[in-house]
Amino acid sequence: MKIAFVLPELYPHPGGGLATYYLHYISKIKPYCSEIKIFVGSATEQRLNPINWEGISISYLNPKTYKKYFSQFSHFSSWPEIQGHLAAAWGLYEQANAGEGFDIIETTDWGWNYLPFVLDGHKNLITRLHGSIAQIEYYDPRESLHIYAHLTSTLELETLALVHNLVTYSYNNQKFWQQELEKEVQHIYPIIDLNDNGRNIPPKEVPSQPYALVVGRIQAWKGAEILCQALQYNEIGIPIYWMGRDTSYKEFESSYSSYLAKKYPGIWGEKIIPIGARPTEECQIWMQNATFGIVPSTWDMFNLTIAEWINTNKPLVCSSGAGGYSLLENMPIDLLVESNSPDSLFEALHRAVNLTVNEKTKLITAQKDNFYLLCNKEKLVAENLALYRKVLDNDDSRMPMNIYKWRYRAYYPSKDYIKRTTQLDQWPLKELVKYLGQRMLKRLFPK
Repeated sequence: MKIAFVLPELYPHPGGGLATYYLHYISKIKPYCSEIKIFVGSATEQRLNPINWEGISISYLNPKTYKKYFSQFSHFSSWPEIQGHLAAAWGLYEQANAGEGFDIIETTDWGWNYLPFVLDGHKNLITRLHGSIAQIEYYDPRESLHIYAHLTSTLELETLALVHNLVTYSYNNQKFWQQELEKEVQHIYPIIDLNDNGRNIPPKEVPSQPYALVVGRIQAWKGAEILCQALQYNEIGIPIYWMGRDTSYKEFESSYSSYLAKKYPGIWGEKIIPIGARPTEECQIWMQNATFGIVPSTWDMFNLTIAEWINTNKPLVCSSGAGGYSLLENMPIDLLVESNSPDSLFEALHRAVNLTVNEKTKLITAQKDNFYLLCNKEKLVAENLALYRKVLDNDDSRMPMNIYKWRYRAYYPSKDYIKRTTQLDQWPLKELVKYLGQRMLKRLFPK
């Protein structure tokens, strides 16, 4: 069985969940394949030279190829992120030779690298749903990009519905896409190898007093604001540290951490202390010394740190907004939290900080037992191989798509060049002059 993986990121590891997923998954599925080839690229990930990872060749999106396709999507030049995603997807498609010679083509929703394959009629295509571009824009909207949000969701609803084999590893995400697309989406838990977390880690300086810890970006849907609201009029008696990089909020040059500090003085920076991103080994030692972990996400496709917390032998307060919460159901002490509920979150934090030694031991044991039952590697490898066999059983690996080309023509490369400024000709000159003046003032006198 020959498999081509067409991915937006993988190695060197950028730190995200999608790359983490495939680093674990591909190494476990490799013994069952006669050949694996990996194609990696996105609007921000292009390299000239291939590399070898665990005996597998990784080819990167060539910058010249990306540039060629970027100019062929000039009809999206008013939305350069869409233009970039489509250019990267078609560039990878060209470099993968349209999937020729492979039994299975596996792609992802984020980056839209499934799009050229499905528009070209490939039925031996699997698209794994990790959290799409439109979903992320919906849960972390930017004020100036409302049209962008609508365009991305329209593209995904139109084209994901064409993919024969959709898979995800979150029940929340499965339910979402089955409702939106009105078609089956298969659920298979992630294959996560946590054995290496038990190695000796060099000592790092951590607080000597008890503390709770959140590991994740400071981002709207990661639940920082709900955590602030939960502690606004309440105390749990120990500090909470937030480890992860800051992100923008609503506007491109804004800071979500600054927004929280202004809106929740005395909470963000005092009860909840942001400490920035840390190297992996330092993060692990912080986790091992924490009293308990917290995943307060209002939405998260899965959140693989849930598995890491379980492996670290720590109780975990977890929101049902995170797809991985299903690993923590039916525990002897309930630390699951209703999504978007500050009261539910505080109650769980209060229970966690007051756990007895016996309760903590029972909970940690139950968390691990549940994880190894649901995420048994041999069982999950078998489920994925069964999926591949189902795809291979298709009599025809292509389906005719020419009848749909008019409907989806915007998603194909075009030789017709459209100037980015064309839309400005439709604006009254008075409005343009006023806008230009405001833009210049903003640049000259930033807040």
